[in-house]
Order: sequence, then structure tokens, then C-alpha cells
Amino acid sequence: FTLGAAVHDVAVAVWGVKSWYDYIRPISAIRGMAEIGQSHDPNLPNYDPAGIPLIDNQIELVLAGDPLEAANGDNINKIKIRAWKGPDYIADPTVDEAGVGWILAENWW
Repeated sequence: FTLGAAVHDVAVAVWGVKSWYDYIRPISAIRGMAEIGQSHDPNLPNYDPAGIPLIDNQIELVLAGDPLEAANGDNINKIKIRAWKGPDYIADPTVDEAGVGWILAENWW
């Protein structure tokens, strides 16, 4: 009984602290910065000083010929991120794994 009461008290205290320091999730912040554009180079497309910095092989622009460009090129110059692909890339959860790969930042979980 004492242990259960202590765990309950800790949960209440942690919830109170969480509400005080509650802030945006890191993935949401990255997605938001990527929607603004890239802040790496003003000579590259989609530049905005408030955007996300580009990092080789981690955060890059979608270029022509990229598998993410889309059939009509709608995704060209959008930000792509090398990350866990998420559940959208799993057809059969009993056997499939999403794995790590390039996805549009706007689609990142």
C-alpha cells in the first residue's frame, strides 16, 4: 500500500511539473522549421533564416530525380529527412519493418 501511495504521489508531482514546462514536441518543431524552409544557404531554393539548417546525409532538399520528387515535381525543393519512416511505410505489421530512409519532413511522425 505504501509503495502504491508513493508512486501515486510521484505521478501527481510529475504531472504538475509537466504542465509547467509543457512545450512543443521536438519532431513538431523540426517539422515546423522544415515547412518554413532551409536556413543553410541563401543561394539555395526555399531559403528562410527561420528555417531548418541542412545537414549532409541527414536533412537535405528534394532535388529533381529524387525518388521523393513526386510524379509532377510537387516536392522539389521541399525538405527531406533521413529518419525512421513510420507506420505509413508498413503494409503488414506482422512481417514488415519501416526502417530508416528519406521521407519528407512534413510527413515525419
